[in-house]
Amino acid sequence: MTGAEEKSQSKKRVLKKGNHSQNQENIKGGGDFGSSNRRRIYFSMYADVLECSICCEVFRPPIYQCQNGHAVCSPCCPALSGKCPVCSEPIGLIRCLALESVLESVQIGCKNFLYGCNSHVSYLHRDTHYKICNYKPCSCPVSSCAFKGSAESLSYHFQSLHRNSAVEFRYGCCFDVALNRTKNPFLVLLGPDGRLFLLLNNNDPTRGSVLSMICIASLMEKSNFEYELSVGENTTTLKLKSSVERTTEWKGVYPTDICLIVPKGFCSPNMIVVGVSINKC
Repeated sequence: MTGAEEKSQSKKRVLKKGNHSQNQENIKGGGDFGSSNRRRIYFSMYADVLECSICCEVFRPPIYQCQNGHAVCSPCCPALSGKCPVCSEPIGLIRCLALESVLESVQIGCKNFLYGCNSHVSYLHRDTHYKICNYKPCSCPVSSCAFKGSAESLSYHFQSLHRNSAVEFRYGCCFDVALNRTKNPFLVLLGPDGRLFLLLNNNDPTRGSVLSMICIASLMEKSNFEYELSVGENTTTLKLKSSVERTTEWKGVYPTDICLIVPKGFCSPNMIVVGVSINKC
């Protein structure tokens, strides 16, 4: 068995209407293509039927086939030197229009159905939908924890298992937190309603500590928040006031457009005491 075949076998999964188990995806056949009276059919198939046997990725038009019907995706064609990897017949000139039509018509249930999304999206463009889906699960900010769930379940999870790792606060009240410039990439702030905020601390070797804030929340969250940060030394105080950005998961990327920069020589070289205030808008 070749490496490509092994990879294909490992990715094999059933796409089946009405089954939403973790290793399966809901697929829907028969697109409208602008016509409301076209017949729909519902079926199941192995997902690797829709994948190129060379790169094991989903076929994307244009798809090419040899005269014997073996198909490959267009990005893989140049590496084949014009020869089919199965039968060595010429490939790269004949379009596989039937398979392209199938791919264009296939719809699949959103993988976030467990969190409330009932959308069916194009199989070709499902990744685009996943990125903007309002029902994306929220991830626990504790690095050693793999929990994902709705905003409500994340709040319950965090308060049950990680509450001691957070600083609790009340909206509209100022409070101080201590940050180690090099050892604390973020602090978790737990609101009275269970919402999780992250005070981010990016230790920049040249600029110093770059502070900002985000909220771990559903993209459908309707509440808006603003925060204020202040770092003072004697008569000099650095301040930042801004709205809180929402995200379902912090991936280690620090905001660069709105932040409070605390220079290396400002305050203690190792610790920073930050005054924080978070308010509902």
